[in-house]
Amino acid sequence: RNLKVSRVDLQRNWVELQAPKVPKERPVAASPTVPLAKKPAGGWGHKGGTLLAELQVGSSVTGKVTNVLRDRVWVDVGAESDATFKKSPEKTFKVGDVVSGEVSYIDLKTEKKIVRMQPHENT
Repeated sequence: RNLKVSRVDLQRNWVELQAPKVPKERPVAASPTVPLAKKPAGGWGHKGGTLLAELQVGSSVTGKVTNVLRDRVWVDVGAESDATFKKSPEKTFKVGDVVSGEVSYIDLKTEKKIVRMQPHENT
């Protein structure tokens, strides 16, 4: 084994050895810092999607989950960028799941145009 000497006490005639730490393997879905999907070459935007300026707060949307990271879920709702929402700890989502909800917020002023949605309880 690759043991490491961590302390030596010559007066007491002892040596403390330390075994290397073995990282625990976790499933990708359980990892809070690893996204489930890699960023596509063209980015997360969707050319030809509905312009965000045409969306309205309160409108119903349905789409497929494109990514999950920590407590955030991104959904392709047919707009020029994905909608996102904060998921509750007891809910799990994976890429490809179909989610429906309502547009709750649209920000066209920032460089990253943001669409937030509130999923329906049954998703």
